[in-house]
Amino acid sequence: IKKGLLEIDAEAYRKTALQLVKTKWMALKKEQYRVREAKTQAYLAQKGFEPALVQELIKIVRNGANQ
Repeated sequence: IKKGLLEIDAEAYRKTALQLVKTKWMALKKEQYRVREAKTQAYLAQKGFEPALVQELIKIVRNGANQ
């Protein structure tokens, strides 16, 4: 397991997580903000992504959507 974790490219990992956040965020367009955020966090948690990373990426997507 440790060897496998060392082989994960950090940039590709972050890029994949960001793409998943964007996709889920847009799929929940009709939901209220808090519901959208909670469902996006839960979705990525199910995929195994760290909560801190997910929260950071949600902020990026949310701020990008407001511009």
